[in-house]
Amino acid sequence: MTVRIVTDSTSDLPLQVAEAPGIAVVPAYVHFGDRSYRDGVDISEDEFYQKLLEGLVYPASSAPSPGDFAEVCRRRGSGGMTEEATEAAFLAGFWVVISRFLRK
Repeated sequence: MTVRIVTDSTSDLPLQVAEAPGIAVVPAYVHFGDRSYRDGVDISEDEFYQKLLEGLVYPASSAPSPGDFAEVCRRRGSGGMTEEATEAAFLAGFWVVISRFLRK
């Protein structure tokens, strides 16, 4: 049995861990006002904290879509999953999205 780990970007895995075989990281969304960014893709950690320090708009976050999970898993070769979850999934509502993805 092959074990694969799929997590969202709120896990803050170090880059060398996130890029390891068998690990896929799906970016969560960060919203500043009417602008949306994929965490770690469209906005870096430094850029996030700079916007936070500017304090003009407070951020909100949202879960990746089932399609986001499917795309990352397809690219990273994480197909055939039956059940996977992360701590953040239970805490932030990501579990709903992951469950929908796994049911397809």
